[in-house]
Amino acid sequence: MTLLQAVLSAIPTFPMSCFQLPVSICKKIQSVLTRFWWNSNDEKKKMCWVSWEKLTNPKCMGGLGFKDIQRFNTALIAKIPWRMLNNPNCLLSRVLVGQYCQNDSLLKVSLTKTASHGWRGILAGRDLLVEHLGKVIGDGSTTKIWGEPWISPSSATLPFGPTKEDESDLYVSDLILRGSGSWNITRLQELLPELTKEIMSLRPSVTGAQDSYVWYPVASGSYSAKSGYAAASASLFPTMNQPVVPTTFNWHTSVWNVESPPKLKLLIWKILHEALPTGLNLQK
Repeated sequence: MTLLQAVLSAIPTFPMSCFQLPVSICKKIQSVLTRFWWNSNDEKKKMCWVSWEKLTNPKCMGGLGFKDIQRFNTALIAKIPWRMLNNPNCLLSRVLVGQYCQNDSLLKVSLTKTASHGWRGILAGRDLLVEHLGKVIGDGSTTKIWGEPWISPSSATLPFGPTKEDESDLYVSDLILRGSGSWNITRLQELLPELTKEIMSLRPSVTGAQDSYVWYPVASGSYSAKSGYAAASASLFPTMNQPVVPTTFNWHTSVWNVESPPKLKLLIWKILHEALPTGLNLQK
């Protein structure tokens, strides 16, 4: 397990952080990892008792916590659009934005048929970012009031309308008194009366700092491949972070927290999954 997680899974990390691998290559990598896990030697192929999909489940869901190759690939690529958003003056950002984002922003641009393979991968990572991305207000000059999540520092809360035509393109800076860094309470109550109290808890920059992006799943607000993979997996396992219901089987209590060597814990795990070559299991 240690070799599979620390060595084999880490070998393709560099190309996976640059490009979106084809599904066929991801399946080949998955096959190598699967065979390494179940086979004691390379000369003889043994039976795979548990599917790879179950092995990639979190330990609390009965899996072993191995990384799904495609989800991990997307989480690594998402670091590229995150860097482009936070460092728009870097060479990579200026080249790609100038080529593909002439009519729309990076977060809203759609995929075209003539896009390169590298850009397709970046947009796949972008789609993962957008689901949990928000704005932290500095001077409010680059954040629109409508259509961008800036109300809450911990969740993607969007202001709701309806809006008048002359108010649809307003920026957050239009709600801030110039030079003081304080909110214009009168303007807030006109545009967002239901959210005035929540907005007043935010503190705009007094020194004129620019607005920045925040990644909601972690307290630091900074994106990482680990948090991106967890966010991508959370949509598949919505009950992973919820309290365990007393009537359900608790894997942590019954298997992983048992005071025994790791080898015995894996034996218990195999027994519960009927993954031992007993006569009855072989007959099935």
